[in-house]
Amino acid sequence: PLETTYEESIGYQNIIINELLLREAGSQSNLELKNTTDTEIDLTGIKLTRFDGNSEIDMDITPSESIAAYGYLVIDIDELDTENLQIRIYNKDGDLIDVAGDGGPAFAGLVQDGEYYSMQRIIIVGEGTSALNWFTALINSSSPHHTLGEGNY
Repeated sequence: PLETTYEESIGYQNIIINELLLREAGSQSNLELKNTTDTEIDLTGIKLTRFDGNSEIDMDITPSESIAAYGYLVIDIDELDTENLQIRIYNKDGDLIDVAGDGGPAFAGLVQDGEYYSMQRIIIVGEGTSALNWFTALINSSSPHHTLGEGNY
């Protein structure tokens, strides 16, 4: 995995990776960003990267909209490796804002009986590289098994 060093910067954890709905290779997955502040945040210039098991790769996803105060943005993504999961967000100045995963297997989320359960961030924001800060969406009879676009369980 890539070494992660957090530095205080403009935007540090003001935008977090809040939820990942991971699907099998070749299928579209979803990533949810959350604005943790009481102010709208412009995402112009934000860069997302992923770890491929060896190096950091630009995901070619450049959101150009804003996220409302305490709001969410769901992004469709194609290229996630659940065995080497690490996603990073950088602000327009290249400062690291947040990280999800440590470059190893996904911390949470699962497939059960053909149903996908998302990997969700705990309510209290913590380091995204720690498995202690993630959980699997509740396993129940309702579907879908995620909270994309809204608060986690």
